[in-house]
Amino acid sequence: NWILNSPALTLPHPRMMERPFVLAPLCEINPHWRHPETGIAAAEALAALDSSWLERTDLGWD
Repeated sequence: NWILNSPALTLPHPRMMERPFVLAPLCEINPHWRHPETGIAAAEALAALDSSWLERTDLGWD
């Protein structure tokens, strides 16, 4: 829930709510997360986008 606007970094990313590849994993981690500036839920933003091209993989972190 940080908001940061500096020459080096902007949080949250200005276009994150337009990117299904960001929102889909975020919804898995925290489906109730809301954008700190707009208050829009990640799940709500994801539902409004075309995410038909997304493909979930079983890639691990290791």
